[in-house]
Amino acid sequence: MENLCAWCGAPLIVKKGPGRPAKYCSRSHRQRAYESRALPSIKTIEGRQRALVEAGGICYICYKALPFDEMEFDHVIPASLGGPPVRWNLKPVHKECNAKKAAALKWAPVLNAEDG
Repeated sequence: MENLCAWCGAPLIVKKGPGRPAKYCSRSHRQRAYESRALPSIKTIEGRQRALVEAGGICYICYKALPFDEMEFDHVIPASLGGPPVRWNLKPVHKECNAKKAAALKWAPVLNAEDG
């Protein structure tokens, strides 16, 4: 049976020796998993409100004011490119900005081309 990283699904290199078996393929993946547990869930209204306050009430893409009722969450690293569905990878954005960005990794040229 092959052991896989709990964060990215990559195969783990199994080392023989004392201690717990490895769960992550790198220290950075272990740290990201630890940090994601400390962030509020965006599944609740309170968590979504807290995420908006932490973002300063502005859209992650256009940097304009973001009302709560117009808010969606965007994957910084798109899910189609392997971005994990965890809180640090989700940022509050306008619905329109999220639709323009789609699955692009670098969003600035996408928006600037349409804005003229």
